[in-house]
Amino acid sequence: MAAPLVEYLNRPKDSIITIGNEYVDMAKKIADTDPVHIRAAYLDIDDTNQLESLIAENDHVISFIPPPLHPIIARACLKVGRNMTTSSYNNPEIVAMEADVKAKDLIFLNECGLDPGIDIMGTMKVVHEETAKGNKIVSYESYCGGLPVPEQADDNPFGYKFSWNPGAAIKTSKNPATYRSGSEVVTSPEPLKVTEIRDDFSGSMKLETYPNRDSLSFEKTFGMNDCRKFVRGTIRFEGFSTIISAYHDLGLSSENAVAAEVNTLKKVLQTRIVFTDPQKMNGEGTAVGNLIAKTASSYPGSDANGLAALFTSILERVDFAHIMRETSEADKAEGKMDKHDERAVSKAMHSILKSLDFLEFFTDGAVKVDGKKTYLQLLSELMQGKLNLGDHDRDLVVMRHEFGIQSGTTGKEWRKTSTMVASGNSKASGGFSIMGQTVGFTCAIATRLVLEKKFPQRGVLSPIYPEIYNPILEELEAKCGVKMREEDC
Repeated sequence: MAAPLVEYLNRPKDSIITIGNEYVDMAKKIADTDPVHIRAAYLDIDDTNQLESLIAENDHVISFIPPPLHPIIARACLKVGRNMTTSSYNNPEIVAMEADVKAKDLIFLNECGLDPGIDIMGTMKVVHEETAKGNKIVSYESYCGGLPVPEQADDNPFGYKFSWNPGAAIKTSKNPATYRSGSEVVTSPEPLKVTEIRDDFSGSMKLETYPNRDSLSFEKTFGMNDCRKFVRGTIRFEGFSTIISAYHDLGLSSENAVAAEVNTLKKVLQTRIVFTDPQKMNGEGTAVGNLIAKTASSYPGSDANGLAALFTSILERVDFAHIMRETSEADKAEGKMDKHDERAVSKAMHSILKSLDFLEFFTDGAVKVDGKKTYLQLLSELMQGKLNLGDHDRDLVVMRHEFGIQSGTTGKEWRKTSTMVASGNSKASGGFSIMGQTVGFTCAIATRLVLEKKFPQRGVLSPIYPEIYNPILEELEAKCGVKMREEDC
């Protein structure tokens, strides 16, 4: 994200930009693009004196480090008296500095990236426009996802490539999600199992969404305390959640250590099957059980020694109940399945086996464990090697807001959508990923506006005010080609 951030900041050639990094050689790669205006500096954020000294040499600080570390930078900025911007969610420790930040007439502007950032700005723009007309927002859904472009998503069963640590991404997908549906607060302990297929986001892509973390923390921020639906979530290509949810069921995302004597990927799978045996989901004789037998016997390689039995054991331990949405509860109780669900479950079974095959879990390939490596770490390493966003890959961002709006005069309701679909350039082409652009450019624009004293607000801020989000959105469209497209439906 740093390269597009610095490129935008440096366009006017009117500033000196310092890139502080513990790994100074990485900073020098960017600084070398314009040694006159950009310099690299060694920085250890645990060295308070050095941190404060470097901050004092500059007029503004952008904190582009892991979010839990932002308070260290914020405390130094507060002491030295410098404004700060980040692309991360408001941190509670920084929010607690609000009074002191205001007392020093400073701005700590957070949530200026893609998500959080453009999502918040696009939402607040619609909210303020509609409320100004006397209308009311009665429902709200917001989804965002960073993906590989479709043609490059098709080269693996996941339809996904990781531009960040796979282990962190998989672990995050296990976090419960809280949202509002039908005016009721819903907490899903397994958000991947409440996935929805979205066929109206794009005419050319099959997408799915699932809720993400605590959506309700934004109700008050957005002024939507009485919405009957309020959910924020993640976008993936269809099928991703089925595979990762199955890995959770199988325990491949477990943070338990892999036994030191387990030395092949096939044995890794077998140890998880033994462990999950009491949690066996599907038995013989049911519609799902019959489908498992058919899939296990027909999947390529099933005639190899023991593989058909291994395939069966895997699928018996995966929960398919959440996929069967057309089957009545009475039919489920009798072990029956709707034909539509039968096709969906069959597709899911093949996807799960294909993904494990892709990661080479069905081979006797050697794997190194020492009794300390966890299953999640091992899975992360496999994904890092097989699903990394490579130098020649291009990425895609899809963002979608859906508002239910009620007229303040007639009571009539309608739907309004705000959509962004944009793709980036590959690293090999010398361009920037769209994730880098939407995060880096957004934060850079916000930073320049702070430096130019364009914002009247002071304190710990989010871009929820028209004075902040309007100029950022306008600049993103005019100079960067990034735009939310709004439509009444």
